Amino acid sequence: MFFAWNPSLSVGHPDLDSDHRKLIAIVNTLWDSVEQHPTSNAVSGALSELAEYTAYHFDREEYAMRRHCFPNTDKHIDDHNELINRLGALIHLYERGQTEITVETMDFMRHWLMDHFTKTDLTLGQFLKQIGAIL
Repeated sequence: MFFAWNPSLSVGHPDLDSDHRKLIAIVNTLWDSVEQHPTSNAVSGALSELAEYTAYHFDREEYAMRRHCFPNTDKHIDDHNELINRLGALIHLYERGQTEITVETMDFMRHWLMDHFTKTDLTLGQFLKQIGAIL
């Protein structure tokens, strides 16, 4: 296992925490695939699943932020776009055989997610919980 869920990653909102657990599970699937066969279809599938679920999760968050007038929506969306763009570029290169998924790449994802969960999404989770909103 590359990245484990722990209570310090909780943002205090059940929908967000559930989505975050799923993102971590997909990152772990990607890591397992990379360790076993770095050029396999399993890696490509895990990358695609990560990109798709990340987009799904971000869409849910962004909809809730706009719907409930979250004060830091634009900055939050900029953060989302950073990861979406990085994943898109990685998938593009990987599918053309121009890169391998490296430990550095995986570390970036883990640190980006941890930082995003414990800072940016913590604020959002508290905001949504305070107003009783669901995703």
